[in-house]
Amino acid sequence: MPEYTIQDAETGKEIKVNGPNPPTPADMEALFARYYESNPSRPERKSTVGEEAMRGLRTSASGARTGILSALGDEDAQREAALAGIQQSQNIAESYGQAPGFAPVREKYKEEGLAASIGEGVAQIPRAVAQQSGPIASFIGGAKAGAMFMPIPQLKALAGIVGGAAALSPQFLGFNIERQVQEQIDQGVAPENTEIDYELARNAALLQGGIESVGQAIVLGKGLVRSIVGGNKGRTFSATDTNKLIRASERSLLGAAGAGGVRGTAAEVPVEVAQQVIERYQAGIEVFSDEALAEYGEAAFIAATVGGTLGSAGGVSERVGSRLELEAQTRRDAAAAATP
Repeated sequence: MPEYTIQDAETGKEIKVNGPNPPTPADMEALFARYYESNPSRPERKSTVGEEAMRGLRTSASGARTGILSALGDEDAQREAALAGIQQSQNIAESYGQAPGFAPVREKYKEEGLAASIGEGVAQIPRAVAQQSGPIASFIGGAKAGAMFMPIPQLKALAGIVGGAAALSPQFLGFNIERQVQEQIDQGVAPENTEIDYELARNAALLQGGIESVGQAIVLGKGLVRSIVGGNKGRTFSATDTNKLIRASERSLLGAAGAGGVRGTAAEVPVEVAQQVIERYQAGIEVFSDEALAEYGEAAFIAATVGGTLGSAGGVSERVGSRLELEAQTRRDAAAAATP
């Protein structure tokens, strides 16, 4: 049979195959099917920003559901919730395109060089940030609730961090229990015979939720955290506070973004890697194997992408907020001076 060159409309890649002459549409479809059966490395469709936002929300909701049901039930209920959560995770993964990650960047580097891999990494930023919709929404909701019940203004930020941890911990509990069950299934244990160490998963989740909440607060910056918890209302400034505001307000836009990006990356990378270490440990998985290091590397890449981006936004917000707070303080001082 003669050789044809056909083009994949989705990827633009040209493929040489042998087929009948002349080929019918059905023949062409069969040619594609036969080619990809023997060449399974066909690139997946990349996800959209909207899909990643939905992935983040659905993943957080699924983990929280598993965690809450596990906290309320016995081991059989925990196992049932974990298996349902694992299935839901598979459904979520199949619902959207290829998620952002280090693998596509590495492939770009191998195929097209450094410039192309950098371009791929930059192009992933909006999708990687959108994927954090679930954890960020959980943190903000929990922080607002925690601050709402704190009557002491000076402690609202701390209460917000505690509230954020409380909102995030059920998700980590669910993910931990699912990881325990999945690891046993991967080792050949029948799903109905898997065992769950709930206490270990719970303690790990509390630690994970705590460090995630602190990390979120650092990445977003003081200005955004105060806005979330309402810590700016009726706030009075000491001389030290005022000097800090002046320094922050005098930064250039680029300087504020750069400082925030460095701060966000430095905070987010160790937080995400630590969470993966804790998750593997509580599931009884080796934490220093080559597989573990690869998992940490993936977590660090996404953390650097998201932390740097959100940190930059937080740095700019802090600069703008500092200027607004200084202006408000100046108006208050003027009003106080004018009062007889």
